[in-house]
Amino acid sequence: MAVRPGAMFYRASLAEKYLGVTTPEEFQALVSDWDTFMETAVTVNDESEGAVKMFNSIGDIWNAYQYNRAQGWAVDGKLNIDPVLYDYLDLTLQAEEDGLYNLGTAWNETWFLGMKSDTTMTYLLPTWGLHYVLKPNSGNYDAATDSKLEGAEGTYGDWRMVDGPVGYSWGGTWLGANSYKLAEADEAKKAAVKEFIRFFTLDEDFLYTYAKESGDFVSNNTVVDRIVAEGGTPNPFLGGQDHYAAFSTAANLANGAIMTEYDDAINTLWSDNVTTPYSKGEKDLDTAIADFKAAVAAAFADIIVE
Repeated sequence: MAVRPGAMFYRASLAEKYLGVTTPEEFQALVSDWDTFMETAVTVNDESEGAVKMFNSIGDIWNAYQYNRAQGWAVDGKLNIDPVLYDYLDLTLQAEEDGLYNLGTAWNETWFLGMKSDTTMTYLLPTWGLHYVLKPNSGNYDAATDSKLEGAEGTYGDWRMVDGPVGYSWGGTWLGANSYKLAEADEAKKAAVKEFIRFFTLDEDFLYTYAKESGDFVSNNTVVDRIVAEGGTPNPFLGGQDHYAAFSTAANLANGAIMTEYDDAINTLWSDNVTTPYSKGEKDLDTAIADFKAAVAAAFADIIVE
């Protein structure tokens, strides 16, 4: 029913104060690729005297950066380390050595703190990240009215969104049927299950109503185009910016061809054996890569590791 394109969310007031930009278009120019993003990270750190960091955690960067790859982890049955991942390691090493991020980890206290305080310039989040992570943790959000909580301190209304350095996706929503239960069902129940799935994933009237009421992004281009053509969904949390129009553009940028069934496990092995120890100076690159390959070989008998 819903796809999860990602975007870069940034603090408008901090961008104006430390970068001198006042529009999403101007900010996008400062994060148009990863080299430019890191140059901007240095500027933010210098201009704020270290009080504000460009991003909160290395994991935030990985979720998007992996979409720079031309190929996924497994190609023709063999482990593939895309050359662009070595550029990613250069980025993480610079971030550690120059103190360009908040030393946070996704879902921990530091990560959430940056959403409601003046410590973090950007977050890389998908559609659900806007509605269910960033907004509820902005410090002055009233869940009962889905609006700004007057009199409370926070960042509601000060966020904007741009594409960022690369199109990406994070997560997804699936709807299926239990095959064992379905095998035992009579024809009427099977037909009901089929209609239930069809309605929630393909019925354009339902998807339109759901999207308009929830603001969630649906995986139907006809519905998306209709909503955007009607004026989209101006969002007060984003200072009136239309998140639906922005996500409709972002949805066409991510390269889903790189994704494999091994991703969750191998991503973790890469982080544990390479990214973290290498960027923190605990391993040299050759040792880190060798340890990673050994870990993949031990975990997946069906992947050839050379």
